Amino acid sequence: MVYPADRIDIDGIPYPRFYTIFGAQWLTAETAKNGMLDIAQYRNRPDSGSACVLLRHITSTAEAEAVSMQFGFSDEATLFLNGKKQYYGKNSESRPDSSFMNPVDWKVHVTLQLERGLNEIFFIVKDSAGAWGIAARTDRPLTPPVWRTERLTPLWQTDRIFTTPESVVWDEHYQRFYVTNFDNRANLTETDPAKYTGYISILDPQGKIIEERWAQGLHAPAGMVIAGDTLFTAERRTITAIDRETGSILERFPIPDPDFPNDIAAGPDGTLYITDTAPSDPYKSRIYRFKNGVCDIWRSGEEVWRPNGIFVSGNSLIFGGNPGDGNLKSVDLVSGRMEKIASLGAGVIDGIRVLPEGGFLVSHWEGRIYEISPKGEVIILADHTGSFNAADFEYVPEKRMIVIPTFVDNRVVAFRLREPGGG
Repeated sequence: MVYPADRIDIDGIPYPRFYTIFGAQWLTAETAKNGMLDIAQYRNRPDSGSACVLLRHITSTAEAEAVSMQFGFSDEATLFLNGKKQYYGKNSESRPDSSFMNPVDWKVHVTLQLERGLNEIFFIVKDSAGAWGIAARTDRPLTPPVWRTERLTPLWQTDRIFTTPESVVWDEHYQRFYVTNFDNRANLTETDPAKYTGYISILDPQGKIIEERWAQGLHAPAGMVIAGDTLFTAERRTITAIDRETGSILERFPIPDPDFPNDIAAGPDGTLYITDTAPSDPYKSRIYRFKNGVCDIWRSGEEVWRPNGIFVSGNSLIFGGNPGDGNLKSVDLVSGRMEKIASLGAGVIDGIRVLPEGGFLVSHWEGRIYEISPKGEVIILADHTGSFNAADFEYVPEKRMIVIPTFVDNRVVAFRLREPGGG
């Protein structure tokens, strides 16, 4: 997609928000043998005024390493690595012709500190007239990511009957799925419960609607978790307990100074952990702990930069965040030690599940599903970016079934995950 850019300061803007990435209408572009990419071959600029485009390249690394990169461009460019700004500059050389295939001055040199896993090299390029393009090269070949899309087989999908479905949870006892309907039209600052429009739906294992509005009167519910006999969900200001049999609200527990409560997970002792993504101020990012009816701040600051997806397996709490720190991380609930598992680049880590055989399934809200080995090796299983989101999904191991709420597409879709050997 081409964006009118007369009023865009690409030096000052942050990495684009996830809605922009999802709706950018990405194309696969090929560079010339000399590394040049003539943007005009793929995108038409407006008849007048400046315009900008987004470009990205995903690379995979087995271990963290530094890579040197040189590049040239016309006329302005900003570079991000995994959502963090690395460079901005203007090219003073004028190219009045429409082609960018002339020799490039490789005057810009940057060092990229790549993380173990996937890394996203992301450019915003702005131009007002004449040539429009970019050329880049690194001091060593960049390894492409591994794709295994054949391992996901479609099983079923619902009609578009939901209202921004955000999270799915499987109830083994009742053999049914719960689906939160966030309702993206909701007023997130609303304080009158009579005006809350969010709800939870129930699906059977084949995707049939059992009850569309099973639990109602919820304030933009996001993540869910079952702890004991109770279903808990994260609303805008509360942790809300719901009766698993009737769907009635049992109690609301206040969250101290919430910004954007998001996902929720249960520890082995019944303690709940809730992420607050804090979109208004990333430095207020936090993970809450809820125990014995009291909610307090458990972790905060840059080490939990804008956390979203969260899951507990044994004594390990697994979580991931937004661009700026796109790492999947693990915290030992006993020692408190935190470590990185793998980088997933710059997307929003939304759903997390632990595989019985070891490793993880992880979703990027923008539409990707990943499998990550215990050693941090990343495989891309699917990419639905631009088609539907992959929000806070569920995985049912005995059925090898991944069930994905599609958020803006208002459906729930299910896939079977084949074993690595094809079973």
